[in-house]
Amino acid sequence: MTDLERDAIGWARAGIPILFVTTVTKAPLTANGLHDATTEEKLIGLRARNLKDPNLGIAAAMGHRLRSGRHLMALDVDPPADGDNSLAELEAEFGALPPTRTHRTPRGGWHYLFGTTEPARCAVGFRPGLDTRGAGGYIVIPPSRGYSVEATGPITDAPGWLVDLLRPTSRPENHPTSRDARVGPHPVRYVQRAVEMECDELAATKKPGRNNRLYLAGIALARFVVDGSADERAVRRALTVAALHTGLHEREVEKTIESAFRWRREKAA
Repeated sequence: MTDLERDAIGWARAGIPILFVTTVTKAPLTANGLHDATTEEKLIGLRARNLKDPNLGIAAAMGHRLRSGRHLMALDVDPPADGDNSLAELEAEFGALPPTRTHRTPRGGWHYLFGTTEPARCAVGFRPGLDTRGAGGYIVIPPSRGYSVEATGPITDAPGWLVDLLRPTSRPENHPTSRDARVGPHPVRYVQRAVEMECDELAATKKPGRNNRLYLAGIALARFVVDGSADERAVRRALTVAALHTGLHEREVEKTIESAFRWRREKAA
C-alpha cells in the first residue's frame, strides 16, 4: 500500500470523502468530479492503484462530518495574492487563529483545516488572497506533490470571528459585489445571491452538460460585470472554482468563461 492510499483511507475513516485529482490543474480525475468523492475504502484503494499519477483531495461534502460531529472547512491562504497580509490584518483585529491541522501548499501558502457547527460556504476572495472551502468544495492535501504537513494534531473549531465573516450578510472589500456595486444598477445583496446561486448550481452539475452550464452561468453573471455591479476578476474566479469541482479542466474552463463574457459584452455594445 502506498503512502497516498494509506493516507486516503485514514481520512475516509475519519468521515472525510476522498477524491483524486490531477497534479497540474487539480481537476478531479473521475468522470463526475466532486460527486465521485467517497469514504468507501475498497473504491478508494482501487482508484489509488489504477488512476495515473494522482494527487489526493478531501471534500467538504454535505452529509459528512468529522468525528467531532463538526463540518469540515478549509481556510486557504495564498501569499502571492497577498493572503498572508490579509490574514495578519484579520488576526490583528480579531485575534490569532487557534492551533489546528495545517498544510503547506505549492505556492508557499497554507491550508488551515477547521470544524464548524453548520456547513460553511465556499467563499472565493473574501479578502485578498483568502478563500474558504466549505460545503461543495475540496482541497488537495499531503502527500500530494508539492504539499506537506505544517502542523499535525486535531482539527479544531473555527474561530467565531471567521465564521461570522463568512455569513452571507458579510460583504468584504473585494467580494464580487463590493466596490463596483456602488455604481451599478443592481442591489448588492441581489448580485451576491445571484453569484452564489449560479456557482452552487454549476458545482452540482454532473457529466454531461457541465461546460454548457458553465457557459450559461458565465453569461448570467457577466451582465453584472458589464453594468458595473460586480468585480470581473472575482466573478471569474468564483466561476472557475465551481467549474473545476465538476471535473472540467482548467484550460477548458478559462476558454468557456472568456467566451461567455465576450458574448455578453458584444450584446451590450
